[in-house]
Amino acid sequence: MIKSKIKEKEKMFKKTLKSGKRRFQVIKDVNNEKDQLFTKLKADNDSYYYKYGKTKKTKICIHFTVGYIDSDINVLTKKDNKVSVQYLIDSSGNIYNLFNDEYWSYHLGPKCIGGNKKMSMSTIGIELCNYGPLTKKNNKFYDVYGNLFTKDENDVLACEYRGQKYFCKLDNEQKDALVKLLKYLTKKHNIKYEFLMSNETFKTAQDAISFNGIYTHANVRPDKFDLPTQLYADIIED
Repeated sequence: MIKSKIKEKEKMFKKTLKSGKRRFQVIKDVNNEKDQLFTKLKADNDSYYYKYGKTKKTKICIHFTVGYIDSDINVLTKKDNKVSVQYLIDSSGNIYNLFNDEYWSYHLGPKCIGGNKKMSMSTIGIELCNYGPLTKKNNKFYDVYGNLFTKDENDVLACEYRGQKYFCKLDNEQKDALVKLLKYLTKKHNIKYEFLMSNETFKTAQDAISFNGIYTHANVRPDKFDLPTQLYADIIED
């Protein structure tokens, strides 16, 4: 999808809470000391996560969706799928809570270092609505689906990372929202506000399991690339 249309889609979803034929409901808005932090949503089913027991969270994993709000929220709340994350942040900085962050769903995959179940249970997942890697052709940038994304190089980060050369930048509103959410969650769950400053994977399963802090999907999956630390290095120093 062309970048200029994404904000329109996000604005419409926030207003209508409709994605295709599906409608979501607001449970409540959660505020921090200054302003609204996130919106707790109710989907048309609750079978995309496990509710049979709360689990201790010691880590936070940052993902990217390779899409935009409509498709992303549909995939993350798919009935009986049990693959989801607690939080979704669109490029405009709107944060949606898809289920209680003390519950869990699979979100790291069978190749996850440390084990998909054990790591998913102990990790809060945050998905950033972002198309990720881009391909440059004739001074235009295309997403992984082959669609034109942008002609503006200011929308793109040139970065050699796991076989990719270009990535969709994070909007400032999205980065600001991520910072607010990370500070809220680390305080709530007594997780260290400490980023794993590496694009490499954990060396051992025990390293991954014992880690306390914030990492990306790529740190537990050698086949993933969400996201190079260069995309959000400025928030790490915040």
